[in-house]
Amino acid sequence: MRSLMISFRFHPLGDGTERQALALARALAAREIAVRVVTARFRDLAPSETLDGVRIDRLPFAPNRRGLRKLAKYIFFGALSKYLVQHAEEYDILHCHAAGYHIIPAVLAAHRSRRPVIVKIACAGVYGDVQALRVSGPSNELGPPAAVALRSARIVATSIEVVRELMAQRFEHVYYIPNGVDSRRFHPAEPWERASARLAFGLPAERLVVGFMGRLHEQKAPEVLLSAWLASAARRGGGVLCFAGEGPADEALRGLVARAGSLATSVRFLGRVDPVRFLCALDA
Repeated sequence: MRSLMISFRFHPLGDGTERQALALARALAAREIAVRVVTARFRDLAPSETLDGVRIDRLPFAPNRRGLRKLAKYIFFGALSKYLVQHAEEYDILHCHAAGYHIIPAVLAAHRSRRPVIVKIACAGVYGDVQALRVSGPSNELGPPAAVALRSARIVATSIEVVRELMAQRFEHVYYIPNGVDSRRFHPAEPWERASARLAFGLPAERLVVGFMGRLHEQKAPEVLLSAWLASAARRGGGVLCFAGEGPADEALRGLVARAGSLATSVRFLGRVDPVRFLCALDA
């Protein structure tokens, strides 16, 4: 089996979706499935490289600057279309991560070469793939063409919420497959692991520690957690709320903490951290 994965962003860029795609690619390669990833070339990344048995090809992509964003996407769209035609005999299945505009050339290429295509939906809700597909208009690259293309694919939904959204839009061929967890990395912390992690982050050894890990963006609603914490009794016993991550909501969150006065000492902003070690430090 030869799998060609398509992801607009990929290692070393991106967040959860891209990291999961890399983990999946590595796992498939370890099971002797030939995996190749095609993605956009950002910054000064190499046009191609091999990582843990996974070949990564990065296609031309114009600078993502103001005024050039649409042009950049069209350049990648064209490069991807050409790539899929040129390499049509080198894959048995196409696997798209997220329902972006890149699924259009993928579905067309799969139809032409009679190969199956899978689209993995990234998330649900107002920021999710299905919501984007429902929006049409000349300025939205995820308009009707992408929605039509998605109806020709097999769709992987990682949550029940995604399944419900797809069913509500009458999509067929939907398969519920949650993301796996590598229990060799993620497991309940031993006492020494917890103590070591708290020492590394400067957290109290015997107090309640609650943590948020992820992109600081309104999509994740970190302000809801912060407001609940500031209103709770947990902070009065010396407990600490930690935010691990970066994003556009960072400044607003820090502003809320600053206005909380004396309560601010119970909230910490750690930035990007090692996720495993951070989770070891937490009670919740």
